[in-house]
Amino acid sequence: MSVARMRARRSSADLLTLATENTEMRLQLAEAREPCIELAVDAGELHAKVQTLGAKLAQVEADRDVGRSGAERHGTIAAKSSTEHRATISRRLTSI
Repeated sequence: MSVARMRARRSSADLLTLATENTEMRLQLAEAREPCIELAVDAGELHAKVQTLGAKLAQVEADRDVGRSGAERHGTIAAKSSTEHRATISRRLTSI
């Protein structure tokens, strides 16, 4: 067999190997895409929930501050400790 023919066979075998590897990698990529898309959707939903909870927390804190300043002005109750406020906020957030 001539050297040229041997090189051609080797080149064809290398090309076939590369084509096979390429096909296998494309299949792996296709399998990996679906979980990635699902994760992205889940992340978007979680982000929306975090934004909603952040807004509700801000409202609870604003309500607390209004109540605290009114109570302090009237001298009817002493300001609550930060621990009591955290417990109140936690209870309100868990009821969401």
